[in-house]
Amino acid sequence: MPHTLGRLANSMAVECKRFITVDTDGKPMLDFLGENISRRYNAEDRQNLIGGINDCIAEQHQMAQAENDSKLLSRYERLAAYVESRSALWK
Repeated sequence: MPHTLGRLANSMAVECKRFITVDTDGKPMLDFLGENISRRYNAEDRQNLIGGINDCIAEQHQMAQAENDSKLLSRYERLAAYVESRSALWK
């Protein structure tokens, strides 16, 4: 039984690592729009989800601009770049 649990744990760890990517700042991050997530949705749901994400980013970016919050602006610009880099998976 211990060997079976070890193999299961190893298999789960490998699967979990597929959800990690490296961000533009060089640090690991959850790849929440990667292939492993996108294939869990049908095409219509993918379009609706990515559209909502883009709308939210645009709204938050606009608010950060209005408040002249350079820290938040930078974060939303990086998030928008990440979403754009994954957009082909969500068509």
